Amino acid sequence: MRSIIIENKKVFTEKLFIGNDFDNFLVSDVEICMGNTFNISGKINKSFYSDEEYEALIEKDYVNWSHIKPICFDIIKGKKTPTKFKMVFLLSKENLAKTLESSGLSYTTEDVNAMFINVRYEGDVLVCTTGLSMKTFTLDKSLEEYWDNTVQKFVDMKF
Repeated sequence: MRSIIIENKKVFTEKLFIGNDFDNFLVSDVEICMGNTFNISGKINKSFYSDEEYEALIEKDYVNWSHIKPICFDIIKGKKTPTKFKMVFLLSKENLAKTLESSGLSYTTEDVNAMFINVRYEGDVLVCTTGLSMKTFTLDKSLEEYWDNTVQKFVDMKF
């Protein structure tokens, strides 16, 4: 796990809420604190969809950021900055497989629950924290280190 302090908060938040840099990430949870606290679960509610609509969904568990980003942007836009917000992003199954393949390690999608990026803004500090959830216990930290470095490169390149 690595915490990365984002120095250029303005550029980061513009890319987060307006740009498309995070659009392919899935969203587990969002919390935005303004005059009220808004909590959004990214978990897909299967009962909302017809069988055909549900089967047509590429991702069956969580929604893409691109789908709920406009809602979140509507919440934060205005003259006052949120007192805090946090988002928990995770890789889609497809991007998880690509990341595992590019790592050159022997892990498969059957070994990994999820790879996360947690974005947290509070007290004028913006931090991205990496996370990795394995399905089985391992002392091997090579995949965690690879994910930490991948996210660090993403942040360094974009922000």
